[in-house]
Amino acid sequence: MTCGCDQTGKKTKLTPLSEEGHAIVAALNLSLGSKIDQVSSDVKVVNSKVDGAITRIDDHEDRLSKLESKASQSEVRSSQQRPQVAVPHELRTIAVIGNLGWDTSGTDLMQRAKEVLSDAGIAPDSVSNLCAVTYKGDKGSSAQLCFKQPSQLQHANLAVRALNRSYTQGRYA
Repeated sequence: MTCGCDQTGKKTKLTPLSEEGHAIVAALNLSLGSKIDQVSSDVKVVNSKVDGAITRIDDHEDRLSKLESKASQSEVRSSQQRPQVAVPHELRTIAVIGNLGWDTSGTDLMQRAKEVLSDAGIAPDSVSNLCAVTYKGDKGSSAQLCFKQPSQLQHANLAVRALNRSYTQGRYA
């Protein structure tokens, strides 16, 4: 038996629990114990899932680091195997002839490019490929050509500039 206080604050003596009271306390203890056991098992399940997730994250990080190292090694090897060499200006053979008209059809661009080259005194056999550079609706203003020799490109560049051919006011081919 222990002492307690009533609502007024006066000390009172507690009476022993009856059999019904003991049964209620036992039921509460049993209920709380089962709830605590359930929460403990739920915590264990959550902890095992978290541990599994941490393991998977660690595995992915290991894989990523391995892939990154392989990629960096591959980049080093590829840069060592294929040095990037720029073609010097005097060795280039591809050229663009522009200002052949505004929104001109591809066939007209080809004809105008051939006309400019002919009027500039460029031999037709020095050009190995000629194509119009067009966009939507087969319209454009330039053509791309490939010379057989770099010296032919240099000669054509000077000759076309000296020609001063214009298809659009103020702009020379």
